[in-house]
Amino acid sequence: AHEMAAMLESDGAPVAVLLLLDSPPAADMGSPAQEKELTEREALQQMLKACGVEHIVADEADPYPETLEVATRHGMVPRGADLDMFRRIIANVRQTGEVLAGHRPARIRAPITYVRAADNPRRDLRRGLRELTSGPVTVEDVTALHMRFFHADGVHPEVGRMVAAALEAAIDLRQPALALCS
Repeated sequence: AHEMAAMLESDGAPVAVLLLLDSPPAADMGSPAQEKELTEREALQQMLKACGVEHIVADEADPYPETLEVATRHGMVPRGADLDMFRRIIANVRQTGEVLAGHRPARIRAPITYVRAADNPRRDLRRGLRELTSGPVTVEDVTALHMRFFHADGVHPEVGRMVAAALEAAIDLRQPALALCS
């Protein structure tokens, strides 16, 4: 969403707000070299820890079944996720980390509203987000956990209210504008 906002602004289009839903900054994802040096077991254990779950993954031969059980118990993966789906989720997370680690975002003019999950440990978000925009930065804290922002029934009600309020505050309905949400 940030990259889309930068491209739109470079084309002269106004962006009313960049709304980020507990998205990790590129700096939090680690470098590709670091990711490749980790064993699967270490990477899975690191993922659990990043989500606030202290658990030692014991199975070195195939750590995925154990990690899936722990992640499911803590609501970190969708209910009903099987081992194949979990492996694909983890592969996607690792690939995203590799891509983000090399990305250097452009500075934008649009205001940024960041909706932070209750289990997000980063408390210095405003400083990092101010480096991305010359506009105002707002960080809104919600009681919802990151992995519970969205679920089978839709958006967590508190997150939905926060998104609606941010969009209503940013968009002047008399003028065409684009608000981006990630």
